[in-house]
Amino acid sequence: MFPAMTVLGFDPSLTSSGFCYGQEDDIVTGRILTKELRGIERLLFIRDQFIKLIGKVQPSILAYEGYSMGLKGGKVFDLGELGGVLKTVAFEKNIDILVVPPTSLKLFATGKGNAKKPDISKAVADVWGYKVTQNDEADAFVLFQMGRAFKSARISRAYEAYARKALNGCELVSANYIR
Repeated sequence: MFPAMTVLGFDPSLTSSGFCYGQEDDIVTGRILTKELRGIERLLFIRDQFIKLIGKVQPSILAYEGYSMGLKGGKVFDLGELGGVLKTVAFEKNIDILVVPPTSLKLFATGKGNAKKPDISKAVADVWGYKVTQNDEADAFVLFQMGRAFKSARISRAYEAYARKALNGCELVSANYIR
């Protein structure tokens, strides 16, 4: 469906995971909503939707928002379990993962590593001319753009120095590393 360097931007969440994929003039954003699901049932639902998404998009790289160190309580463990499930799926499908720290995502989008959620959505509209109505989709859109810039020196050079600095803060985990 898409060329070899297809990027899937993914903002993992226990309740509303945002995603973004496509090409310059045909970008798709959306969310995986878990409604009232909890525990293993929720993990399996998100995993199954993620597998369907990967099958449709067939990405060569997954730009994935890393963990926020500000989480408290049991939620941090639940989100860790989700991350393990999704990263395992990506590795099983031989997809490289670009792990993007939340501060790098904010820096790339706005020039400030401590930007607030509305600032990200505003930057998506102002910088890229793409309108989103939901924060998870805005994050996924920025992750998508970061994945594209990371994979292409030509695209990366088009960004400001702060955006290139944000890319340097990311970690590429190659699916080939475990093979």
